[in-house]
Amino acid sequence: MSILPKFFRLLLTTAFSFVAPVVLIGVILVGLCLVGFVPGLEFLCQSGIEGLANFLETFGDGSPIEGILAIGLTFAVVGAIFDTYASYRYQTLRGN
Repeated sequence: MSILPKFFRLLLTTAFSFVAPVVLIGVILVGLCLVGFVPGLEFLCQSGIEGLANFLETFGDGSPIEGILAIGLTFAVVGAIFDTYASYRYQTLRGN
């Protein structure tokens, strides 16, 4: 079997592993912003976004954007390693 399909699968796995946590954090931020439009729940929106920003600043050396990128890159590396391991195990158990 050619190495090209395996390489494309690895790239696709890495891309999905990067995008998944970034999209999840984005959905949480949008959800918190939407809750802010409900009268009486503005404090929940502000405190939630503030807490999430503080959490991301922990990983991003003081910047929430760097925190999102650091989490995304970490997930991408772990996804690539897992895909490589799964591919190796599949080849080994199959007998090729």
